[in-house]
Amino acid sequence: MSATWLACRSIVSKSSPRVIARQWAPATLSTRKLCGIPFGATLERPLELPDWVSSALLFQSPFVIIASRNNEAIAAIPDGGQIPLDLFSRLPHAIRSIDGTLSGMVDEALKSHGLRRNVTLAVAAGSHVAAVPVQFARAVKAQLDLMVFEPPIDVPAPHVNLYWHSRYDQDRAHLWMRSLIVTTVSELGFPI
Repeated sequence: MSATWLACRSIVSKSSPRVIARQWAPATLSTRKLCGIPFGATLERPLELPDWVSSALLFQSPFVIIASRNNEAIAAIPDGGQIPLDLFSRLPHAIRSIDGTLSGMVDEALKSHGLRRNVTLAVAAGSHVAAVPVQFARAVKAQLDLMVFEPPIDVPAPHVNLYWHSRYDQDRAHLWMRSLIVTTVSELGFPI
């Protein structure tokens, strides 16, 4: 469960205890879900959807690199530093894959440099590194005793959008809920 979702759910439950919030798994947004419930809204990366689905940019989610403090291959690099590009591409990588693919935005950025990475889908431990959204890294860094590094290449920051059925564009309750979500996310300090 994302830090964004937990913060939104916490604020909604305090201000409106009878509102039930449900999080769908990422990349499972279907138009039926937005049609089938009175308040249908979801946080998701940009998607190609029908014209009747409304959306608004909520925040950007730049990548950082996380790794265990016990990773000997990068022990000399200070937390917050940058792993050299050649080393970064040779290290074993973990990837969060919501659709089963073994590549993503980091791979596209590496490809533009003529490089590729070794994705194993293992958790970030030992000698693995992982490119994750900065918000996730901040949320788990202390608890998992991780080091966080800047990517050695420019990786486009994914946008996270708020989607809803356009029939609710002017609905006062829906406007209030969307406003609450936008305010909550802005208070978390996420880049827009």
